[in-house]
Amino acid sequence: MYSLFSSSGSKISTFFIDQAVKSGEFLEYDSHLGEFVSSQFNERLFQLRERIGRFRRNAGIVSEQAPALMSKYWASAQTDRLVSIPNQDLVILLGLADIEADIVNLSIALLRSLDGDDTWLAFLTLNPSTPIEAEAERIAKETPCAADIEEWVRAQASETRVAGSASD
Repeated sequence: MYSLFSSSGSKISTFFIDQAVKSGEFLEYDSHLGEFVSSQFNERLFQLRERIGRFRRNAGIVSEQAPALMSKYWASAQTDRLVSIPNQDLVILLGLADIEADIVNLSIALLRSLDGDDTWLAFLTLNPSTPIEAEAERIAKETPCAADIEEWVRAQASETRVAGSASD
């Protein structure tokens, strides 16, 4: 009912998360590489930003589908009898609940870390993006972390320098 009748955080802003990431405050210096790398805290900030974006997109879908869903089951809800609701009618709501739980858990972990307790950052398990395990694994493999993105950018920059040198 909460998801159907409220904006339930669909207007959550990522402004402060973006500012924290841009500040570089949560990067760590890797002396072996001689450069700054994304810390575990920074990675969790990226995850929080991604979950908020996903939540906002899905909350919009729920808002669009809520009237039809409510009208479909309104008469049944007025009785004391047990109502059977097909899983496909609940998928988006349950998915939204999973994303919301991830946002709360990530926020708690980040706040505890700022308070000096990093254990939640390391051991926090987030909900999969899909209930189909094989699909969730495929999505996870295709989802780059900050380190993957940095490596790709460096490779692109190197290729550009090499190509520029060859044409000179």
